[in-house]
Amino acid sequence: MLIDLLNGINHIIYSLKCIKLNFSFSKVISASFIGRLIGQIQIAIFDLVVASLLNKEAFGYFQQLLSFSLIAVSIARIGLEIITQLEITKKSDLHSIDFFCIDLIKIKAISSALIVMPIILLLLYVFNDLNSNLYLVFLLSSYSFFLAVNKYIADAVMVYSLRIIRSLLIMNFSALLRLCLIFYFIFIGYNDIKLIILGMLIIELSIFIYLMIFYKIFSKNFLSLNLISITKENLRHAWHQYGDVLTSLMLSMAGGVVVLSIFDDLELLASYTFILAITLGIFSGGSLNSMLEPIMNTILLRKLDKNNNDFKAAKVEELLSAWCSLCIMTNLFFALSIYIFIGIINEQFLNLKYTSEISKIFFFYVSISLFFWTYHYSSWAILKKRLDITRNAGIISGILHFIFIGVFTYYFGLDGAIGSYILANIVKTFIMHYYLDRPKFLKGALIMCLKKIYSFISIVFLIFITFYFSNNNLSYLISLFSLFIAFIIVLRFYLDFNRIYLREINN
Repeated sequence: MLIDLLNGINHIIYSLKCIKLNFSFSKVISASFIGRLIGQIQIAIFDLVVASLLNKEAFGYFQQLLSFSLIAVSIARIGLEIITQLEITKKSDLHSIDFFCIDLIKIKAISSALIVMPIILLLLYVFNDLNSNLYLVFLLSSYSFFLAVNKYIADAVMVYSLRIIRSLLIMNFSALLRLCLIFYFIFIGYNDIKLIILGMLIIELSIFIYLMIFYKIFSKNFLSLNLISITKENLRHAWHQYGDVLTSLMLSMAGGVVVLSIFDDLELLASYTFILAITLGIFSGGSLNSMLEPIMNTILLRKLDKNNNDFKAAKVEELLSAWCSLCIMTNLFFALSIYIFIGIINEQFLNLKYTSEISKIFFFYVSISLFFWTYHYSSWAILKKRLDITRNAGIISGILHFIFIGVFTYYFGLDGAIGSYILANIVKTFIMHYYLDRPKFLKGALIMCLKKIYSFISIVFLIFITFYFSNNNLSYLISLFSLFIAFIIVLRFYLDFNRIYLREINN
């Protein structure tokens, strides 16, 4: 599956020459990196601001509704992204691409309209009193529909047709509008959840209208639909991608929310979503685990495509080891940053509503940093052409996650809920490690960390003194000093990685 995606990247790079765009591939990666990081920051701030606006129970209910929306959007994806990528790269100019994309957007809108509403109805029927929430069903279904179509156009159609800057602008503008909406509700002192969702619906509707006008969907051929792209081969790729999406959904915060909804405890949901939204948002959107993955995969595949066997034998595991060691160091820094800043935010803006969650956020982030190696093993699976192992490991760990979270939450409450996510990922990592012929890059990463033992010990010591003096009158000063020193250490570590490994392998 990922091989198809990376082949699509190579086609897109070739299309750059055909379309004669005025920016380089490196600039595209830089713009994507910065744009997505800013977008992720805005999403994290949005969650924190909503937590300050709502009481704990209302925040849990709001996050439950957003999780239901995310589930509906994910199920409505139906694999159109991979069809879009594979077919767009066959076109030689933007006019042909746009003309082709009109039909795909229509298919996406029709499928989303047919799928989103039943999913929302089912989830609200099972976990809520549906009779008293018909207006909420309408709001949530409408919001989910427009979100599904908008994300498809911005994240797939525009990206694969090389309108990457426009895609990033739309994503960040949408996040900024939602953030402004919540700040406005704080300013007027209004905290009605239905009104918040109505505001979010209006934002997505506005973006939807802009995208429909931009792609001239409402043209004289509005009712026409060309299904020539729905070939047997494309349907096969779409089905594989759809399976990957559903598998990922099982091992996600939204999947956990569905199981936790059985317990009918909104404060438990509030704590669970508060912890996971912050940690997974930073880990999946801001850490070097995820940010380096597309760059590393692209570089490795380009090198291996040249049939450089010496490179393959000597450098792949070493490079992955260096990547892992870099992630270990940077994630310790991120964990310290989260602990310090969330503590300050909880005290200054959240009225100490989430005091008990602060330490859990830190330990949860450290835990997934030590046991969540999916990105690195996925890269190894690509090189070994064994993506079936990645998919099967995801299915098994997803099913186990559902079982773990139900059982462990019943006995251990919140600790059991977040521990279930960690345990499921440990199982996933173990399966991938064992069936991918037990690669040695994690062992190599440990050796590299030991070679930089003073840097490693220094960060651990800075974390220790931050915890030790957390109740001291000078805690803010000590925390910021620790953070500054840790940043210097990690920056030097990254510069060494870039100098020794990334530049060398990219030459």
